[in-house]
Amino acid sequence: MNIIISGWYGNNNAGDEALFSALIGGLRSKGYKNLSALSYNPQYSSQKSDIHIFSEVRLNPIDAFNAIRKADVFILGGGGLLKDEGRSYILCLLKVAYVKLFRKKVLACGIGVGPFYTKLGKLITKAIVMNIDIMTVRDQESFMLLKNLGIKDNVMVLPDLAFTLPRPDPSMGKKLLDKYGINPSASQKLIGISLRPWYHVKRLWPDGDQLFNAFLFQFSESLRSIIKIYDAIPVFLPLQSRTDIWVWKQLIEKYNFQSVVPPSWNEDLDFLEIMSLVSNMDLVIGMRLHSLIFASLSNTPMIAISYSEKVSSLMRLMELSNLDLSVDDFKSDCLIDRVNYVFKNEQLIKSCISIHVESLRIKSNENFNIVDKYISST
Repeated sequence: MNIIISGWYGNNNAGDEALFSALIGGLRSKGYKNLSALSYNPQYSSQKSDIHIFSEVRLNPIDAFNAIRKADVFILGGGGLLKDEGRSYILCLLKVAYVKLFRKKVLACGIGVGPFYTKLGKLITKAIVMNIDIMTVRDQESFMLLKNLGIKDNVMVLPDLAFTLPRPDPSMGKKLLDKYGINPSASQKLIGISLRPWYHVKRLWPDGDQLFNAFLFQFSESLRSIIKIYDAIPVFLPLQSRTDIWVWKQLIEKYNFQSVVPPSWNEDLDFLEIMSLVSNMDLVIGMRLHSLIFASLSNTPMIAISYSEKVSSLMRLMELSNLDLSVDDFKSDCLIDRVNYVFKNEQLIKSCISIHVESLRIKSNENFNIVDKYISST
């Protein structure tokens, strides 16, 4: 059985690379050996995996479509592929339609759906999903968006594929911290911070720049206080370095954090290094979904800054909605209050995370049982 998978692989996004690893590991656990993938950076993906890697459709259509045609099964996933930010959903439609020309199986595994801002986005997503034989989505909100489009058959809700990854080894992260001279004393707190650009998206302009600066100002004020109260060392976690480092530089240049913020990483870190760094933190404050999932896998307390429903959905799953702050009405005092709460209730929060992560791991592994059962029965 020849299976080819397609997602946001090769885009130097730690979350998507974690999903790539989880999907390969899950399929192999079911005995599937003939695996290949499409990548936006085939050289990078080839270095990080031992499966056959082909160029994505956008890079080399001939290479991609030849690889798809030769496969028996096409799997889309995981991650937020079906949304109308950018034009990725159009490429998804092309790939799914091409597979169906040859009457082959199309599966979607661990997909995030939405948000949608246009009628075209909804129509194209509906056309894609109508041609998918079986599909798992990673949260209830994704399921409801599909239901509102009139699609509910052959769709199941299961946790993000990253929950199937093993607990990270902290030693790699410790070496990285040592390398950059980050050596906290016993009384100091290491606080991992994952920020991403947000108000740059076109639908939020022309006010986007002003909104983002307002958020950064409030965040910088709270971070200054947290550093002072807890003698904390903030550690920047660039899950997508080419964009996330830009945000960190804004904090340094506009809000004078040169003296207290460790130097930005001078190298691209892969998802295993990010996960290992997270496991060395006392707390993670995260915008990116997978910074929070990585924290949960290492039983590290976390505070979310939600820019998307998928982030709030995770915090509800973890029963940590009280630690979920919205980027749209972010206030410095609210973050300081949540940090105080975390460090006063650290063991209670860790116990809560531990219980839920084990349950989510078991449920997420069901993704691969469903894929295996469907492939085996057809």
